[in-house]
Amino acid sequence: MHDYEVSLGKRVKFTTPLRRAYEHRMDGDRGSNWKVWKAAISYSGPLEGILIGIRTLSDGLVYYGSFDEPTSFDPKKSFKAALIATDLKRKPIFVRFDDLQAAE
Repeated sequence: MHDYEVSLGKRVKFTTPLRRAYEHRMDGDRGSNWKVWKAAISYSGPLEGILIGIRTLSDGLVYYGSFDEPTSFDPKKSFKAALIATDLKRKPIFVRFDDLQAAE
């Protein structure tokens, strides 16, 4: 387990939250669908909150199935992210630990 600078329940500041994005990448003749975590450019909420958890997030390929073969996700890269509560009425957001610091 990684030693993080802040502990659960502590107030933190962050610079860039994460959002889930879908990308279509060409691989030779074939295209592939990816689900990746990217920086949320249009985030308008507060840049301070409380650390409420740590999650493992994954980027990877999505294989869309049919009736007989279900859709599946093949993770290619994983990383740890902080789960931050910024407000009682907003859903918690994910932030990379590189973009996180303890609030004073």
